[in-house]
Amino acid sequence: MQDEYTRSRGFALTLARRAVDDLRRDRFRQLRNYVDLCQALAKKSRYNEFFSQAQEVLQRADSLYDSLIQTLLEQVDGERLCGFGVNFGAGGIVYGAARLKEEIERTGCPGAWLNTANCASAGLEEAVSRAEEAGKYVWILYAEDAVAAARGAALAKAHPFSAFALVAVPRVFNAMPADAFDDCCNLNLGVLLPGMHLDEEVCIAAQRMRERRLLFGFAVLVDDASVARAVDPQWLEELSRWAPMCMYARKPDMSEAAARDLRKAVIALRTESAAPLLLLEWDGDLQAVNRGISDHAVVGAPVDAQSSFPFSRG
Repeated sequence: MQDEYTRSRGFALTLARRAVDDLRRDRFRQLRNYVDLCQALAKKSRYNEFFSQAQEVLQRADSLYDSLIQTLLEQVDGERLCGFGVNFGAGGIVYGAARLKEEIERTGCPGAWLNTANCASAGLEEAVSRAEEAGKYVWILYAEDAVAAARGAALAKAHPFSAFALVAVPRVFNAMPADAFDDCCNLNLGVLLPGMHLDEEVCIAAQRMRERRLLFGFAVLVDDASVARAVDPQWLEELSRWAPMCMYARKPDMSEAAARDLRKAVIALRTESAAPLLLLEWDGDLQAVNRGISDHAVVGAPVDAQSSFPFSRG
């Protein structure tokens, strides 16, 4: 483990815990105060620009982020918010991205701050350890059954300084013990939906996660025919009743025109949506982060190239 990251992570974790306590007391004003502080401390132009945009959004009294913060504080255990958030932010975006940029400039070869893997892949544990040694702390994992999902949870527990997102269909999560993820504060769960429909199995999985105060959201696959439904206000409101976040991922046969429409709509809804729901878009958001680091930043090669994964690997 890198000493520099260890020190910066400890400092960031202390600030994050204090921020959660402050937000519980006076969430919206404190949120704006923290954004002001982050902008003042931001040394790189791309970070400064991000916090400047955040300030503009928070000037609105009806900002969806007020409701979103309240939902997160009410539904998710504070240590999970801090643990995953700090590992993803301090480890993946700040420390990891900086090391990646230096590596790319030194070698001239493509590099990744984020890796994807199927939980059943042989050598996954070793791959995570090697990634940490190289300053790479963010993983998106896919589990096809409960055994694989349990392996993903064990991996997260064994690597508390990394950030993991574990994606699986509702049936997989429902087959696991209720307390399977209780000790994983660096884990974000993604309930995978093949389409725009919340059936009983989805709702059971979401309710079980809420009862444990886990950090989770939906991962929804989108094609040309479902773009309109994906950004429909009633659908977004329905999603927000169960989880505070949703990530859209494009199906392989999605047209470029439909992909552009989805991307534009998601960006607009981050400031205009009335539903307290954080919308992410896998392909577009990942490309945007990578471009902010380097033209040669990519998604990490899978541990097992033949293993299945629910959406594109970038």
